[in-house]
Amino acid sequence: FQANRLSAGFEWWPLLERKLVITNVRLFSFQFNLSKRTPQDPLNLQFLIDAFSKKDTTRKNPNIDLQINSILLRKGAFRFDIGNAPETPGRFNPKHLSIQDLSATISLGALRKDSIDASIKKMSFTEQSGLQLERLSLQVVGNPDSVCLHQVEVKLPATTVRIPEAQVAPIAFDNLKSVRDSSQLLLEIAPSRICLKDVAPLVPAFRNFSDTLDLSADASGRVNDIALHHLTLKYSDKMP
Repeated sequence: FQANRLSAGFEWWPLLERKLVITNVRLFSFQFNLSKRTPQDPLNLQFLIDAFSKKDTTRKNPNIDLQINSILLRKGAFRFDIGNAPETPGRFNPKHLSIQDLSATISLGALRKDSIDASIKKMSFTEQSGLQLERLSLQVVGNPDSVCLHQVEVKLPATTVRIPEAQVAPIAFDNLKSVRDSSQLLLEIAPSRICLKDVAPLVPAFRNFSDTLDLSADASGRVNDIALHHLTLKYSDKMP
């Protein structure tokens, strides 16, 4: 890990109430590299993980109460490599991940043992496969009863997807089957435009699909039983 500039500030008084309030975190012109020689080997920062996970016989309060008012990331880079994994030039490969020009503005309003309130005001980056995220913004609010995403916007070079609200409730994490059978979904997709070519690094078959698809929808139900209440599709000028 290296950075040209790293700074942070926090408030003293909330510590008396066992609450950590970080006023700002700024990380500029940074690079973070993770690697493994093989999938079975430990990460190159395993020594750091071990240092913070040593057994401590003192009793600790498991409750977390954290607030970070502002996290600013600018001109960042992140790389992850598994040494013996084959490379796939021009195609997204999670075993050889290389993100450049990472910028983000993030706020963590609250993080507790049973809840979260956070927002990404803007995030952008490019990946070596050609995947280019021009903008990601959203707000997430979660508790034991539900997880809600608000005002989600994903912008790629020719794609803009807007989701005013997406909700899953109640949350049942016992296993995938319980999530599929019990969790109720609510999804609203505002008028959006999709160009499949933008995700060609993920699905190479879409490389020649430069036409756009206009989409809007409302849906609810369970993961394995979705009901569409409204769906509008327009494919270029060919399908109204």
